[in-house]
Amino acid sequence: ALLGLTVAPNTGYNEVAPLGGPCAGLDGMVYCFMNNTLGPMNALINFFAFSAGVVLIMIGISRLIKSAQEGARGPLGMGTVMTFAAGGALCSYNELIRAATSTFFTIPVSSSFGVLKYTTGMTAAEVDHAHTVISAILKFMIVVGLVSFVRGIFIIREASEGSQQASIMAGVTHIVGGALAINLGPLINAVETTLGLTAYGIQFI
Repeated sequence: ALLGLTVAPNTGYNEVAPLGGPCAGLDGMVYCFMNNTLGPMNALINFFAFSAGVVLIMIGISRLIKSAQEGARGPLGMGTVMTFAAGGALCSYNELIRAATSTFFTIPVSSSFGVLKYTTGMTAAEVDHAHTVISAILKFMIVVGLVSFVRGIFIIREASEGSQQASIMAGVTHIVGGALAINLGPLINAVETTLGLTAYGIQFI
């Protein structure tokens, strides 16, 4: 069941397998690479995040036991609290990503079906090629966003332990940046609407 979990449900992808074979041409290779990568990476990150979350929760429990035995000399403190928080966040990071998507873009479903709004002078085949490449880029950014989101949780936990190489702000930046990368389509929509470019750019629905 763990491997079947989905991250940030989306509206699908506007892609067409290139003519002359599914992996013909540069856009075809990109299309095949991301199609073959997104699913396994999603499952791998799910498995890693859940496993790491369980390990952190066990570490937190052992620290509580040690604190009960050693009293004031024990490790009980903000580090222990954040160990439990990070463990819980990793175990349920799918729900956290959906929550972040809802917070930034009002709905828990990411718009990923990209449509070029200005195609003057382009043939139907060229438009299909462009849509396929755009979809592959979105899939790549989703993978980057998932990794960044999980890394952000680890950085916050390290910062709570007093690590000089980590900071809360860096962790928050990774989490927010990861959520925006996963929702690159809605983010582009928001930027184009702000700049008044909706008639010329890419519209994600």
